[in-house]
Amino acid sequence: MRSLLYALAFTLVLHSSASAGPVESLQALAINPVDPSTLGLVYKDGGGGLFVSEDAGKSFRLLCNSAIDPSIMRAASALFVRSDGSLLMGLFDGLWQGGKGACGFAKSQSFDQLWLDDFAVDPYDPNRVYTITSTGGVQNGVYANDVTSNAWTKVGAQDAILLNRLHVVATGAGKRRIYESAVRGTIDTTDPVSGQTSSLPRYVVRVSNDDGQSWTEHDFGRTDGSMRLIGVDPQHPDHIVAAVLRDADQEQDDLSWSDSQGSAGSFRPLGQVMQLGGATFTPDGRFFYGDHDSANQALYAVAKLGDAPKQLSTKYQVSCLQYEPKNQLLYLCQDRLFGTADPESGEFKLLFDITKTEHFVQCPGAASTENLCQAQLLSAFCGITHYPDAPVCAGYNLLADAGTTGSAGASAANGGDAGTPKATPTSSAKHSGGCSLAQARGAPTSSFGVGLALISLLLLRLARRARPP
Repeated sequence: MRSLLYALAFTLVLHSSASAGPVESLQALAINPVDPSTLGLVYKDGGGGLFVSEDAGKSFRLLCNSAIDPSIMRAASALFVRSDGSLLMGLFDGLWQGGKGACGFAKSQSFDQLWLDDFAVDPYDPNRVYTITSTGGVQNGVYANDVTSNAWTKVGAQDAILLNRLHVVATGAGKRRIYESAVRGTIDTTDPVSGQTSSLPRYVVRVSNDDGQSWTEHDFGRTDGSMRLIGVDPQHPDHIVAAVLRDADQEQDDLSWSDSQGSAGSFRPLGQVMQLGGATFTPDGRFFYGDHDSANQALYAVAKLGDAPKQLSTKYQVSCLQYEPKNQLLYLCQDRLFGTADPESGEFKLLFDITKTEHFVQCPGAASTENLCQAQLLSAFCGITHYPDAPVCAGYNLLADAGTTGSAGASAANGGDAGTPKATPTSSAKHSGGCSLAQARGAPTSSFGVGLALISLLLLRLARRARPP
């Protein structure tokens, strides 16, 4: 009887997840260039949002997008932590600037309805940060900001071109070089079989040695994918790495490198993955990249550009990858997991599991983040089809076993700190029922999904009670 109850409950959970959409996963990391104990992680799906840490990843706090602004409906396209710990979040329609601790987010008036797709720190001044715009029908270019204000100034000339990646590197004697990858118009191509003519984006690599006043532009060449400039060798600023990303499930992403600033015809093969999940250089010129495809998951290392890649591990999918030089740490995301990978063996050390989130970001004098996130989290992140056991969901749990302490929701009702639910051991019966049934508190969902959740949770409880003592 007990096995039947478990099987039925599991089947109902799987059935109800069919309409839940993708499970939330980590996709990008930002590190304070001065104080690397401050980290920001972007998660996508489930409405999107951030996890922030101020203790080098020992603990993280959750900030859902709806707590920043209800109009934000997708994950950030780019995230940057400034030297004072404040945050910059680029989106399809502008820039959001937040203070230290992810508090006080406000939309910048400098980039209204402009897409910000990348950030870069100045190689000589960690207080100076650059960004690029990439919006059709307008003049795009590079902008700079220093930590003393939220004002942005244009850097060099603007152009009617779509910019997708930005790298600012030192070339010696206090001089810097700016690299961009971009789309300038289209290239006509003819299918050799059908004879039909179509247009492909014309990808280029742009280089400036005078702070954007003038640019040298190199054609990348014909490609059926989306080209991104993903790295510049710190030891050899003429050496760059580009990736061609493809949407089709069965088509590989290509990595190639150039030893002459991306000049036409200079790119040569570096490696292939099914789905590029991240890439990063170390200060000594070692290059790492990872495959996010579940059937081909792997972490690779290249001792120096031109050498063959070495496969370090096939034990995990890579969804973000970044090297932190001060503490010599190779940070890595595995969808819901965040930690470090050994640069020699690829062995992963866990720092954070998003399903074990224990606190919200809560700012002094601000509305309860728990309440602001309620609808978004209950329909996705804390739902029965997602992560019902995450401690952060306990604030919405209406099925706690008799005798357990009150949840964060109860604390809110009594005037307590609703924004920071207290940590509860994951083995506690408090979390066994999940948090999706707080739909009674107003989270939007279908009656079908609620019914499935109710039945599955009740069956699981009956099965647990049928267990011998």
